[in-house]
Amino acid sequence: MRAKCYWLATAVVLSAFSLAAFLFCREFERFEMAAAKTSVMQRENRSYESAIRQSRERMDAVHEWRGLLQAAESAGLDKDDWQNFPVSVSRELTWDELSSVVLIASNGKPRGDEYWFQPEMLRVVRVESERAKAGVDGNGADTGEKRYRVRLKGQFIIPVR
Repeated sequence: MRAKCYWLATAVVLSAFSLAAFLFCREFERFEMAAAKTSVMQRENRSYESAIRQSRERMDAVHEWRGLLQAAESAGLDKDDWQNFPVSVSRELTWDELSSVVLIASNGKPRGDEYWFQPEMLRVVRVESERAKAGVDGNGADTGEKRYRVRLKGQFIIPVR
């Protein structure tokens, strides 16, 4: 009879152990699933925080641009008060002529506030010709001037008066 009790006790213990192992595995799967969900939620949260930060930075930039626009409007600047004249020049110039072109392109304004120049492209290349290398003109006299090929694109912006 004692042997039967031992077998019965062993069967109960093994059943309890099997049930405990089954419940442990099921809870461990739930734990892993919850950890994966938590990881996904944290990633989404970081993404949302990043989007909020970028949105705030953009709003700061929008406020700065609005302030600049209001300052321009309060100063009486209106796009309808200006005329644009496109310019595209390609020619050979001396150094003195080139310095005037560079002054215009740099908005140095040699004539006050009569115009502004909005450059799109300025390209300067030194011209190497036989006369320039020799430094003489057609009569054999020394010119001493180097020539430059200039390409300038942009537009003059002139206030309407």
